[in-house]
Amino acid sequence: MFNHETEIRFHRLLLALAKFERNIELMRQKLAKEYNFEPFAAFQRIDRDCNGFITKEELIDFLK
Repeated sequence: MFNHETEIRFHRLLLALAKFERNIELMRQKLAKEYNFEPFAAFQRIDRDCNGFITKEELIDFLK
């Protein structure tokens, strides 16, 4: 079905995604341990038009 090179690239992609997901989870756990961190308050700061979701533009504005 796939040639060997395609299988190797797909395998590398899956490994990279798994490492990325692991890093995200570790960062989430570290953030959850922060006493003063309030997820909803952080969400509200980013959701500048208060519509209940965050757009890419709001995220970009927040990160500036």
